[in-house]
Amino acid sequence: MPPATIQQHPGFPTLPCRVFDLFEIDFRSGASILFRPEEAFLASDAATFRKLSQVLLPDTMRKATLIRPISILAFTAPLLVFETHASNQEQLADSRGQIDTIDQQVVTLINQRAAIVKKIGQIKAAAGLPISVPSREQQVLERVSRNGSAGPLPVSRLRTIYSTLLQQMRDWEEEQQNTTIRSQTLLQSSASWNGVEYTSYPSGVPELSVLKMTIPPHQELRWHIHPMPNVGFVLSGEITAEEPNGKQKHFSAGDAIPETVDTVHRGRTGDQTAVLLVFYAGVKGMPLAQDKRP
Repeated sequence: MPPATIQQHPGFPTLPCRVFDLFEIDFRSGASILFRPEEAFLASDAATFRKLSQVLLPDTMRKATLIRPISILAFTAPLLVFETHASNQEQLADSRGQIDTIDQQVVTLINQRAAIVKKIGQIKAAAGLPISVPSREQQVLERVSRNGSAGPLPVSRLRTIYSTLLQQMRDWEEEQQNTTIRSQTLLQSSASWNGVEYTSYPSGVPELSVLKMTIPPHQELRWHIHPMPNVGFVLSGEITAEEPNGKQKHFSAGDAIPETVDTVHRGRTGDQTAVLLVFYAGVKGMPLAQDKRP
């Protein structure tokens, strides 16, 4: 449709515009004026409103919505510079409806992803694996960059959205683990660290003992034997178990040590202090260790 005719009023500015339907001016007094498509004005006082009243049309004509009103004197007058056809509102409502549908799909997919993240978190907890795996998250972001290269949203913004999603999922996974009772098997063995099978527990009235040992760096314990099965756990530092024949095995923080029974051996620390918890399954009156030279 061609632009509306611009009518100049002495002493008042005019503004080019396109009018696509009938427009209505509502006065605060309750009166109203309708304008035909070929007429457009920028009114600034009551005198101009009186001039505009000459183009009053019958109230039976259809009215369109006015937007962005301006307040002048005791009146509220609109700027007739917008395409306000009713179809625009219909298109806007339709587009927003499409967004609502897509948002619901996105929420559903995010929750499906969260269910899988929860399952992965349980697997990690059982295996003692860390929650955060930076290399895996980088793979996800690189895949987002490739899949989103067609746009229209810039890849940088897609990566920002996904980085936030990954952070929220990671935080939620940590919260899940903090409220979950976990059990991790540190050691289950029928043989000592040197490969010798255990044969039996000592006979007698059972007596359990737990020792915490702190061994300074670069120390060698005396050669000794244990008359009962026992196991050590390295809380911090490192220690090497060795036999007189040169056979040895190194243990670090977090390692469990299935100790030997009736075999001469000793422990030797490295550059750090070693802190161990040692559990003994003996009988009353039996020493936990006995010195014995090779």
